[in-house]
Amino acid sequence: MTEQTKLELIKSFAYGATPESLNEVGRLTIPEAETFQKEHAAEIEAKKKELEEGGWK
Repeated sequence: MTEQTKLELIKSFAYGATPESLNEVGRLTIPEAETFQKEHAAEIEAKKKELEEGGWK
């Protein structure tokens, strides 16, 4: 996985994507997405906070 892909997935989860929704669009399998979400939870939360501070809710 490239760094760009990793950053895109973090942003997707921050915007509310689920493992199921990422699977539906062919990005990852559900187990891969769940693992990614767990391994990058802190980064996802930081991105959520950044987005909220920028006005996104």
